[in-house]
Amino acid sequence: MTDWNLEAKKAANYITEHLFEAHRGAFAKPNGIVVVFGNDGYDGDDDRVRREVEIVRSDLAELDTAPQELGFATCEDGYAWCLLFLAASDRD
Repeated sequence: MTDWNLEAKKAANYITEHLFEAHRGAFAKPNGIVVVFGNDGYDGDDDRVRREVEIVRSDLAELDTAPQELGFATCEDGYAWCLLFLAASDRD
């Protein structure tokens, strides 16, 4: 069984190290996993980033073909965050 929160942590650390110049973004992996991320201070004093992540989750959940959320994590220092989803077309 895959620990998707651990996979999200690895992705957040990778994004911090290799995609830091991208403030926010998303990309799909060949296995149907969609990565949504931000380099914008998730664990900082300003709670706007946390609210934005909740809006992303909420908006995606309301879609007719909503992707399945698999995991969420921040990088080691809490600045970058990463959500992992399974694309609706790749479920079951």
